[in-house]
Amino acid sequence: MPRGNSGDDMNELFNGVYKGQRVLVTGHTGFKGSWLSFWLTSLGAEVIGVSLDPPTSPSNFEVLGLKDRIKHLRCDTRNLDELKKIFDENKPAIVFHLAAQAIDVRHQRGRDDQHSRVHPQHLVCQSGSDDYQRQVLSEFGMDVGLS
Repeated sequence: MPRGNSGDDMNELFNGVYKGQRVLVTGHTGFKGSWLSFWLTSLGAEVIGVSLDPPTSPSNFEVLGLKDRIKHLRCDTRNLDELKKIFDENKPAIVFHLAAQAIDVRHQRGRDDQHSRVHPQHLVCQSGSDDYQRQVLSEFGMDVGLS
């Protein structure tokens, strides 16, 4: 019998791993982040989106009605103090880091804007309390020697 595309069928594909999980998605107002957030809610995840305003109007974020489906937090991911608060208050079990500034290399040659790209490890390591960092990083098998 062929599979449909209901949430139950998708949960079977992923063994229900996202169902009931608190998932933080950075860049959730962009094209890929909005689709990921929509998909995760369809799988039963509690999605916390962290991003700037949608980059276009209309946007996929608006068309999908995500503002009413997820916890939408406006934050620049380069603001580590604000991210720390978000991580401490929400304690996500899973993080998808999609926030980044798109760079058109035809117009940006020779420019290395390090502040426009935040690496996921840096985001996790700098954003949570020490106990939370240990918990998250130990899940990835990383020994970080936090004091």
